[in-house]
Amino acid sequence: MKSIFRRYSIILIVGSFLGIIIHIGIIGLDVLLADKPIVIDLEDKFLQSAFSFPFLPSLIFEILFSIFIIFLWNSMQTAIKKAHEQDIKKEKYKTTVATMQKLMALMADYIAVNNNEILSKIEFRRKKGQNTSHTIEVASKNISKILGILSEISYYQPYLKSTDPTTVDLLTQLEVRIKQLEEKEISDF
Repeated sequence: MKSIFRRYSIILIVGSFLGIIIHIGIIGLDVLLADKPIVIDLEDKFLQSAFSFPFLPSLIFEILFSIFIIFLWNSMQTAIKKAHEQDIKKEKYKTTVATMQKLMALMADYIAVNNNEILSKIEFRRKKGQNTSHTIEVASKNISKILGILSEISYYQPYLKSTDPTTVDLLTQLEVRIKQLEEKEISDF
């Protein structure tokens, strides 16, 4: 509350001061450019004449105009800062998405090849009529599920319309989804 009051107080004070300076400058130009200004004696009693009743409406207008300009200037600076922060968040999000996609491609290539080897060995043993390890089968299926989750988060999730780059953290989503998968498996046993 104090900062808002302080901000608007500064705007009022600076705007009033600026308006008075503009008013004195305009009246001074009037004295210099006009042979004889209205009926007011601006040559001998300049300040008294500048703030006299006939010039009061223009003085008030100049002060209000100055306050308005300073207010707009401050509002523009605030808007530019917010826009800059949002741009930084969006760029960070895009960089995270690109990194996750590259990471996903590398991991998928390496893990999928090894997981396919495991699955082919399991299938080979089944064809021979031998028993396969349940633990290895479950681990292989989990690897496939995790790769599916990772690809969904890195390739599908960022392009949803409901995804807001300023609020969505893809790494956190990945952790949550993996924990949900682990909890589901624990409850299945």
